[in-house]
Amino acid sequence: MFIERVKESWRTFRQSPPGQRFQERYRRRQRKHRGPLDPARIFYVSAGGTLALASALLGWAPGLGWVTFFIGLALVAGELRPVAVFLDWLELRLRRVYRRLRSLWERSPGAVRILISAAALACAAALGYGAYYLLFGSPTPLVPPF
Repeated sequence: MFIERVKESWRTFRQSPPGQRFQERYRRRQRKHRGPLDPARIFYVSAGGTLALASALLGWAPGLGWVTFFIGLALVAGELRPVAVFLDWLELRLRRVYRRLRSLWERSPGAVRILISAAALACAAALGYGAYYLLFGSPTPLVPPF
């Protein structure tokens, strides 16, 4: 039952036009509420806010930090209209950037694609090393100290 509701909610969300998804979800959720002290509303705002805040603080770490940040904001957007408007605005901007980057990627020669991929891999390795260094301390020195 719960899974079916989640699937239906996701289908409805995906069918909404980009730039209006979060505001439509906000309107649907507001029709279901019984006031500002509705337990569901309190849960969504507190859980989403906590998730977004924790993810923002840990977003620099490798993993799903920024993904969970936006999931938390999406939870809050169902209850707070300014957050819903912001996420709709952000979705349109991110789609525009994605289209431009994809077009640039498709027009680029193979050698440029290889160089971009190598640079992305090097950045990922550097981030992984930096996270390891921050979390587990200095690795064993390669050269003994004098």
